[in-house]
Amino acid sequence: MSAGGLAAAWSRELVGGLLRSGVDRVFISPGSRSTPLALAALDLAPTECSVIVDERAAAFAALGHARWTGRPCAVIATSGSAPAHWFPAIIEADRACVPLLVISADRPIELQEAGASQTIDQVRMFGTHVRKTFELGCPDELALGRLSEVALRAACAAVTPRPGPVHLNARFRKPLEPTAQPPLALPARQVPVLFPGRAAPSQHALRFLAEALERAERPLVVIGGGPFSASPRVEHVRRLRDAARALGSGWAMPVVAEHTSGLLPDPEGRGAGLGAALVAGVFDGPLTPDLVLELGSHPVASAYAAVAERAATRVVVGPEGAHDPLGNARAFIAAEPAALLEDLSAMSPAGGARPRHVAYARAVERACRAAVGAVRAELGESPAAGLDEPRAVAAFARGLPSGAVVAVGNSLAVRELESYAAHDLPAGTIVLHQRGAAGIDGLVAGAYGARLAAEPSRAVALLCGDVSALHDVGSFALLRAVAAPLLIVVVNNGGGRIFEQLPIHGSLGATSAFEELYLTPPPPGFLQHTARAYGLAFESASTPSEVQGAVQRAAEQRRATVIEIVVDPSRAKDVGEAVRLAARAAAREEASHAK
Repeated sequence: MSAGGLAAAWSRELVGGLLRSGVDRVFISPGSRSTPLALAALDLAPTECSVIVDERAAAFAALGHARWTGRPCAVIATSGSAPAHWFPAIIEADRACVPLLVISADRPIELQEAGASQTIDQVRMFGTHVRKTFELGCPDELALGRLSEVALRAACAAVTPRPGPVHLNARFRKPLEPTAQPPLALPARQVPVLFPGRAAPSQHALRFLAEALERAERPLVVIGGGPFSASPRVEHVRRLRDAARALGSGWAMPVVAEHTSGLLPDPEGRGAGLGAALVAGVFDGPLTPDLVLELGSHPVASAYAAVAERAATRVVVGPEGAHDPLGNARAFIAAEPAALLEDLSAMSPAGGARPRHVAYARAVERACRAAVGAVRAELGESPAAGLDEPRAVAAFARGLPSGAVVAVGNSLAVRELESYAAHDLPAGTIVLHQRGAAGIDGLVAGAYGARLAAEPSRAVALLCGDVSALHDVGSFALLRAVAAPLLIVVVNNGGGRIFEQLPIHGSLGATSAFEELYLTPPPPGFLQHTARAYGLAFESASTPSEVQGAVQRAAEQRRATVIEIVVDPSRAKDVGEAVRLAARAAAREEASHAK
């Protein structure tokens, strides 16, 4: 299709410029004012377009896609309130540093503040949550030849120096549909190429760290969630893992990481999971670090705060700036974590690692290994009656095939996976987490976007809670066309149980007010009814073996499967406490040898 007219030529230059600048997929929500943009995208990239009716779902699908590829997607919607549905995804992209390009069609300036239908102020719609806003105005033949440069600048702003969302507002006058005019011919121009760089640490910062390491007795590296750069997730994981290994060899610093960082599970069994270490209190006694090098997002587990506050020196590293919710950081280093680890490794001490550092690293490794063994042993026993959440997520992890992509939801899901099950994830698993604003928005749509981006041979699985699934129930409609393994695994514990761990539960207790305002249990059978309504495969599981079997079967199907794990919420607290006591006893025994 080569539609004629200025609007068509303008849209082709804009969309074509974005595609040439690294955009590899376009998500389109139907509308009238966006017609020239939608037709241009479908013409230029017919196999890279996804049409999603719900703008909110479209934006989160784009976010899930970009989390895997590291490259920005374009999202197109019509004028008025339609682009406002992008806002939660834009906030997440902003906070999580995920590249995203959102293109809102708009009415011409003469219809602004004139009472025209579907006309609002779209230029300031997203405020400070976008890296930049490009007000493109209406198509202009004099500017047409340089519009692709504007597209390049927009794509550049989305990926560097700090990846995130960028807004383009494109105004159109009627006619919006293709015209009989011949396509406008533009003079041939050389297309610029975009080469994003890396945020490397300064030499001054590296010297500061090297001196701090020389003074430290018990230095520890803690790696939180990612991504940390606009690069493909697989490439980012490989680079981070290699850099962490080099650091461990040169400086003998133990590395503990959340699995959402991508560093774990390590195919060679190196590194330790932060979740299990915190459950076991590994760093509460003689193994308390005196220097903490913290990279990436702040860890999810609240128990980490006590470890960080006891360290004499804590250095926070990340490209996002001076982020520190604890308020006790000694220094901030603006750099990509992998780049810092690489450069610091190159400054390894002459003569090898210090003996005290080697001894500490070995003690931490032994204590973490003992903690994991205790967690596995405790959860390996069959439940007396009813399935509990720790055993449910452990069975989920054991059922996955190697190389799976796991998208984990917020609230209890990510905490339970990190604490009880992440060490059971198979080799090659890569965990994605919507950590930026830590919301439960768009999790199903995000998993769908990741499914579009990942290789068809990989199984993609979302692990989330029942309230999160209900919150994004409209996105189940996207799953009908999936032709590769996609698992939507929902832990049904009867509502938002994380609120039972907050002070409000102590105030209200098990009252109707608490259930109505905070617990908000979904309607009985909503998952099965939703799956049936959209023609999706559905399984229910209520024992560890049923969970593991359902996950294994679904991972072999070239379609989407909804798996409901029914758990007894009354058991979670007691099981969690038993796991904690067993893990602490095992870790304490190992740590006693480090005194």
